[in-house]
Amino acid sequence: MKILLALMLSVFSVNAFASSKAEQTFLKKLYSVIEAGSEVTQEIDFDSLSAPDQAALLKAAEYESNIWYDTILEGDYQLKDGASVEFGSLTKIYSAAGEFVAYKGQIQHEAYDTGSCDIPYEEDDATIQEYMKENCVAGYISSGIYISPDFKFHLRDENAIEDFEE
Repeated sequence: MKILLALMLSVFSVNAFASSKAEQTFLKKLYSVIEAGSEVTQEIDFDSLSAPDQAALLKAAEYESNIWYDTILEGDYQLKDGASVEFGSLTKIYSAAGEFVAYKGQIQHEAYDTGSCDIPYEEDDATIQEYMKENCVAGYISSGIYISPDFKFHLRDENAIEDFEE
């Protein structure tokens, strides 16, 4: 057993082990509060946060939105060129005891429903973008995410998976 432990510590850094433990602690707290239905929420204005906090939240949002390429963007939707992921809503989740457990966000990106129009894919990107703007149904792709208070961990909200809204 000691040899196995020594091997694990030599292969995996102590920091990775600590992060894994910290991530497990975050997930346990989050799930226990949500499953108990005892969370207390406070809506917050994204623009009222400090620039470093905004940047950290947007970094998590960008990372979590990457799953869209394997889900909703495999279908009849395309992201609008030049737009980026933003927060449609942002909430702080507290335990019943008042401990700040996580941020809960609804992230969104401007997009087009390409099933609502015939895209001239033989054209260049600029022409396609202009065509979609004029002929396709515009809206947002959105989904939910959770982010730890220290911004180190984030995960997809499985109860608010990506969807297109006009």
